Amino acid sequence: MEATCLHAIEADAVDVPAASGWHPYLAPGGSHETLRLETPSLRPVSLDATGLPRRDASGGLVRRDETDLSGPLAGRSFDDLFEMSGEGWTAAVVAADGARLEVIADRNWRWMQVYAPEDSDFACIEPMLAPTAGLSDGDVAIVAAGTTLEASFTIRFTA
Repeated sequence: MEATCLHAIEADAVDVPAASGWHPYLAPGGSHETLRLETPSLRPVSLDATGLPRRDASGGLVRRDETDLSGPLAGRSFDDLFEMSGEGWTAAVVAADGARLEVIADRNWRWMQVYAPEDSDFACIEPMLAPTAGLSDGDVAIVAAGTTLEASFTIRFTA
C-alpha cells in the first residue's frame, strides 16, 4: 500500500521562496527497542540548543561529516536535521516482523528531519524543501515568476 503527495508551488508574477515540510509519524508496529531505521548516507547540520541550525561566521550552515543512521533505534533518540544529496532518497522504519514504512522523496526534497524520541513507538522521517528556519534565514529555493516547482514523495507500507 502506498500514497504519494505532490506538492506544487506556482509563482505567477513574482519570484516565490519555497519552503515546506511534512511530518509523517511512521509506526510499523513494535516498540522503540525493536524498531530499525534504514537511511542513505546523510550530511548532519549542527543544531543549537533550540533546534535551529548553527551558522558559521559567514552565515553558512555548519555541517558535520556524513553519517548513516541505519540500525536499531534501541538506545538512540533523534531530533536532527540532515542535508540530502539532491538526487532523491529513500529512508524507512522497519519493525522486527519485517513490516516497513518507507519515505521515497524526489530530488527537490533536499533536507530531512529525523525525529524519534527514546520512549516512542514511531520514528518521523520528514522530507523538507528547506532547512529549519529556511524562510527567515534565506536558505530556500526560489521559484521564478512564471514557473512551478513540483516536489513529490511517497509513503509505502509493506508487510
